[in-house]
Amino acid sequence: MFAIRDRDSIARCIAASPGPLPEFVAASRTGVIMDSALGRHNFSHQVARRQADLGIHPDTISTDITPGGYGEIVYSLLECMAKFMALGYSLADVVRMTTSNAARAIGLSSELGTIAVGREADLSIIDVVSGRWHFIDTLAQPFSGEQSLVPVHTVRAGELIAPNWGPHPAGWLPELE
Repeated sequence: MFAIRDRDSIARCIAASPGPLPEFVAASRTGVIMDSALGRHNFSHQVARRQADLGIHPDTISTDITPGGYGEIVYSLLECMAKFMALGYSLADVVRMTTSNAARAIGLSSELGTIAVGREADLSIIDVVSGRWHFIDTLAQPFSGEQSLVPVHTVRAGELIAPNWGPHPAGWLPELE
């Protein structure tokens, strides 16, 4: 048995399982960082809803993109963010979870995760697109959301980077219902 301490991290905190173990619930209340790490085998929208009902929310949203999972369940970090928006999280919540919370989780909050004078300007310009978007989780269970996110531009170290076509046949947006 090992001890989980404050500022430790648990990834894949929304795995397709019956629900959070009592130890998981206790850890989430003691400062352990909960990371979603959405991937090929570890995201159930029903578990995410049950956890939210218990007051358990991931601190960070990340992907567990692998060659096998890309284009099957995990299409992009923006789509992972949109999945959480479909579960009731706000745009501000998901942006915070992927920026300032993520930087704090890796001990770099003084350098990354927020826009501030004197910091390197890494920015993502995104568009919020309304519709009835179709998502699936790792159990192939469908769910829908009212908004999806599309990259417009990225600024990395002062360089403007245009997005590629995107992972779906129609670009960045998931299928409409």
